[in-house]
Amino acid sequence: MLIKKGDEREIMSVDGKHTNGTKQGNGRSPNVVSAHPVNSGMTVYTVMCDTKSNEITTDPKVIDKAVHEGVVVTLDAISTFATN
Repeated sequence: MLIKKGDEREIMSVDGKHTNGTKQGNGRSPNVVSAHPVNSGMTVYTVMCDTKSNEITTDPKVIDKAVHEGVVVTLDAISTFATN
């Protein structure tokens, strides 16, 4: 376990979603990335991904805006993609 019992640090989950059934003017369905504290489950920040983009490039923008020092951030596997 990375966080010990009694640790009061905030945990922020950052995750992207494809919005099926929603169309932009260009006919594409947008992707959005949201941040929400695990303890409340409320979304505190959401960004729509740029056209022809995905959550890999948008995650850092959300983290910069929604996360402050000392917060533990969780991401899913797509966010760990690296280029060489």
